Amino acid sequence: MAPIRNQTCTGCRMKVPIGTIAVLMRDEDIQLCGSCGRYLYLPPELPPEPLPEPAPKKRRGRPPKVKTAA
Repeated sequence: MAPIRNQTCTGCRMKVPIGTIAVLMRDEDIQLCGSCGRYLYLPPELPPEPLPEPAPKKRRGRPPKVKTAA
């Protein structure tokens, strides 16, 4: 048995046709890899990881002029 990751059989590293993946997603039938003959399955999806907070933007150019009392 081999899981499919990124539309690729992890057993032989060959690309799996999208039709094969669609059948597995619909849970209609079992599928074999056309290259290595392993049974294919879709691993359960993990929840997405939270994105890191963006870094604050750096200001460019000269600092603003400061008015002085004369």
